[in-house]
Amino acid sequence: MFWLLALLATSGAAPVGAIPRLDLTAYPLPAQDQQRWLIQLPGLLPRSSDPAVSSNPADWRVQLIVGQNVQLDCNQQSLVGHRLRMMRLNGMTRKELFLIPPHVSVCL
Repeated sequence: MFWLLALLATSGAAPVGAIPRLDLTAYPLPAQDQQRWLIQLPGLLPRSSDPAVSSNPADWRVQLIVGQNVQLDCNQQSLVGHRLRMMRLNGMTRKELFLIPPHVSVCL
């Protein structure tokens, strides 16, 4: 009986590694016929010594283009620019890394 009480007491604890809920009180409530969607980015970026690259997902930006459907061929995407170059970096698990000096890199 005691083990059942102990199990019930610990079952209400938050799971380890749970994502904390964001405070949305500063934002208006959705209209009656609408639903609020929240995008919370996972922490995927490794820590960087560069102060311009933040490892905090709250600092990241996401661009949403609502209502626009675009057909894309995943084999035809490219990054262009005069400062863009392709480099093979040691320790990367992917084949190639596109580097835009000095701060931004994109792994494909």
